[in-house]
Amino acid sequence: MNALPTSPLLSVVIPTKNRYETLLPTIAAILGNIHDPRIEVVIQDNSDDPTSAQAYFSAHPDSRMRYEHLAGKLSVVDNTEAALERANGEYVTFIGDDDFVSPDILDFVQDFSERGVLAAIYPPAYYWWKSVKFSVPTRFHQPGAFWYPAHTSRNEHSVNTTQELTRVLKQGAVGLFDLPRIYHGIVHRSVISNIKAKSGRFVNGASPDMALAIAVSLVIDSHVKVNTPLTVYGASKNSGGGRTASKNHFGKIADQPHLPQSTKDNWNKDLPPIWSEHTIYPQTAIEVMNVLGHVRKLNFPAFYASMMINEPHLSGYVMPYAVRFLRRNPQRILEFFAIAVKKILGRLQRAFRSRVTGLPFNIHILDSPDACMKHIRAENSAK
Repeated sequence: MNALPTSPLLSVVIPTKNRYETLLPTIAAILGNIHDPRIEVVIQDNSDDPTSAQAYFSAHPDSRMRYEHLAGKLSVVDNTEAALERANGEYVTFIGDDDFVSPDILDFVQDFSERGVLAAIYPPAYYWWKSVKFSVPTRFHQPGAFWYPAHTSRNEHSVNTTQELTRVLKQGAVGLFDLPRIYHGIVHRSVISNIKAKSGRFVNGASPDMALAIAVSLVIDSHVKVNTPLTVYGASKNSGGGRTASKNHFGKIADQPHLPQSTKDNWNKDLPPIWSEHTIYPQTAIEVMNVLGHVRKLNFPAFYASMMINEPHLSGYVMPYAVRFLRRNPQRILEFFAIAVKKILGRLQRAFRSRVTGLPFNIHILDSPDACMKHIRAENSAK
């Protein structure tokens, strides 16, 4: 193994806790398929018992792998903060412990460096681990399914970051859309250093992925979107994606041990206190904007409409908050219903396209992240 450069080109940051069944195969896949010394993998482990991980890394030494275990109770925010603090790369990407990267990621990052790109995003690819159980299996939704976009290229286009943030807030901040991001995105180290200089921290909200996306959006003017996935979202049995597949990804905010206490104590009065992606994202957006001193309005009618249409199993929790908000703001009732109708039509249109033409992904059934990375390299080499 070649010596690690003083400053790596890319840091792949992975906070983790009690999930070695996915972490260790993920690390083996990344380091086994990328032999370039310009990458470092930063593992921030808050597991209850690190014995097996420490034994694994001792038996598989690699100068590009930087492992640290912190004992005691940490929120996911603090674990992510500690991980980002240790990243030395010119660029940083943050992934989960069941996610992985493209074997060609460094080719793109080198190009970003040469052109001075501050942040880059890309279309998603997905891998459903063999451990995932689906409530209703389909060709797309089955264990081992690897989704890779059917049409990829090295083409890219520029995104106006300020305009995209405005669009996200207008949609109720229920998703990342095309915001720049560190979680499954690539950001120059100077950008996140700027965030910390302004706020004292990298992560200033309850959901690290949204917190970092909002913060980056407040300190840069533009970013690029490349038409090739550079990282892959994984979903395993105990991950958020895996629980979503089995319809088990929600709960009361007070019962979420991974959340900072400050979030529980200061939950926004217009958001139902239920954990789901649709609630934690707007809460996080509000938190980050408050910390960084930006006064921007979140569109609550769009948030309620999105919750009612996309997470109907939570409608019993959402309805009282929607009714209360609309009673206080009767001038926005028509807006709420117009957005709801638009979302219903969009959902029906997507369902129709999925049944008639299928989702815009090539599907392969593969056993592991290692198999997926080898498949990506083989496909790219054949082009």
